[in-house]
Amino acid sequence: MHFLDTRTLSLVALLTSVLFAAGLLLVYKTIPRDRSLYLWALGASAGVPGFVLYALRGAIPDLLSIVVANTLLIAGAIWLYLGHRRFFGWRTGLRWHWGVLGITAALLCYYTYAVPSLWARTYSISAATAAIFLASAWVLLHPGETRDREVRWFMGAAYLANALFMGTRVLVMPFASLADQEIMTSGSLIYTLTLVFEIGLVMVLAVGLPLLMANRQQRQLAQSEERFRSIVHNSSDAIFVRDASGRMIYASPLCERVMGYPKEFFMDKARNDIVHPDDLGRLDAAREKLKRTEEGFRDVEFRVVLPDGRARWLSGAAAPIVLPDGTIGQQSSVHDIDQRKRAQMALEMENERNRTFLRNASDGVHILDAQGNVLEVSDSFCEMLGYTREELIGANVSLWDAQWDAEEIRSMLARQFGAKERSTFETRHRRRDGTVIEVEITGKAVSWEGRPMLFNSARDITERKRAQSALDNFFEQAMSLHLIARRDGVIERANRGWETILGYAPRELVGNKFLELVHPDDRAGTMAEMSALAQGVNTYYFENRYRHRNGEFRRIAWSASISIADHLIYAVGNDITDRQQAEEMLRQQANELRASNEDLRRFNAIAIGRELRMVELKQEVNALCEQLAQAPRYGNSS
Repeated sequence: MHFLDTRTLSLVALLTSVLFAAGLLLVYKTIPRDRSLYLWALGASAGVPGFVLYALRGAIPDLLSIVVANTLLIAGAIWLYLGHRRFFGWRTGLRWHWGVLGITAALLCYYTYAVPSLWARTYSISAATAAIFLASAWVLLHPGETRDREVRWFMGAAYLANALFMGTRVLVMPFASLADQEIMTSGSLIYTLTLVFEIGLVMVLAVGLPLLMANRQQRQLAQSEERFRSIVHNSSDAIFVRDASGRMIYASPLCERVMGYPKEFFMDKARNDIVHPDDLGRLDAAREKLKRTEEGFRDVEFRVVLPDGRARWLSGAAAPIVLPDGTIGQQSSVHDIDQRKRAQMALEMENERNRTFLRNASDGVHILDAQGNVLEVSDSFCEMLGYTREELIGANVSLWDAQWDAEEIRSMLARQFGAKERSTFETRHRRRDGTVIEVEITGKAVSWEGRPMLFNSARDITERKRAQSALDNFFEQAMSLHLIARRDGVIERANRGWETILGYAPRELVGNKFLELVHPDDRAGTMAEMSALAQGVNTYYFENRYRHRNGEFRRIAWSASISIADHLIYAVGNDITDRQQAEEMLRQQANELRASNEDLRRFNAIAIGRELRMVELKQEVNALCEQLAQAPRYGNSS
């Protein structure tokens, strides 16, 4: 029987390994960042130095030609196995293959130096190789994988053949005679078959692995094309492609939805006639720049005129593209921004109105950042303080605040920014000329684009404070009773007249009901008068009695009204107790005078009546004397 030259086969195995490794490295350079391809290239490359060291057996130490060479060959098989798992998306699982490598390397050292045994070394190498080849065959022939079946079976059969050959050696050698074991470890036939199987496996892998990669690339390309087609068909953009002459050669199906015209409308012609005349220059300038510089443009906004005459806002982008014939064309996309653009324009108009409102607000509006620096001010605020707008923009609150120091200002700002509701407080502002005015600040913390801001409005209340002070003085200094109460009779405020007239300090009365001081017999009438007040009927004059601190009751005359704005009762009372007593004394004196006058009238009536009767009698006597022709007895008695 003719046996092949084992050295020739060893050289062939070395060359096939070199070519196999070189081919995989070239593919890996073409398709970088592929982990499975990296592991395949690593496994193929490990076999090259392994075969080189093995071929130098006898010329180099056994550690290199036996231990290291066989360890590299087994490591290469492991890396190829891991590449298979990686390619099909399998997890590596338990690291048993590295355990096999470590045990095999240890046994090779042991049976090379401690207990030299060619049979034991061959048995260890065959067992490790059979286990790894069988695992690779299982990955490639797994029934759950449906892709690339023919290629997988082609490589899996090669792995399985090698695994069966090595496995047969492992199963037969323990039961063979010493002579047969010697033949199976060093015989030319067995060794020749080992090299043939090894060369065959490398050749199968050299064909199969690139086929797997090519098929996957085709699938990925098909998937990419399908994704691109899906993106084009389902994108919200209309996509166009023009050739080097500017002629439209492709228009996506979304043209009609975005542009308002069917895609056939755009084919074979650049339809600039539908672009709004006011926007055509801007679009042409962008296209001209693209032709001149070959730099794409983005977000060029323009309007197209729809068939019904309405204008629609669009945003366009374009970039150069290499066409299949090698010429440079143009790919563009158009996005419908009509709603956003009109909302933006409405927002800009609203912002302009707000800016106009801010600049012309009657109150002194000023917007501050978290440090109290001015971001924006109204013209009225500038006039209020006597500064120009340029002087106030960027200035700090401490420039004009005349009430607090820097630390107090920071504390007040922190409270305003921390408040959820609108805050109102009073302070004093220093004008540029040094005069100080009283102001009321109303503020609200807001967030604009993630930036905290304080929207404050200042109102000059100097005159109001003066008027309030004068009113307070009038209220407090009045000698009559001044009262502010709720509709249920609870006293909100009382002046010092209560202490002068009734002996109660104002602070004692606030929070109590004034009905508790009213005489029990007068409470029903007082409550009726309060009900009339609640109906809006003002009280012009009403009397009732109030208890003095010393226990006696004083009669008070009231006039009152209720405020529609705050629903409070405002009343003024005067103590009429002494006046009524004086009037009672006058009434008694008048009655006594009337009685005396009546007595005098009666006395006068009696006296005067007697005198008149005497005159009448004298007249009658004189009349008789005249009849008797006698001289009158009485003189003229009329």
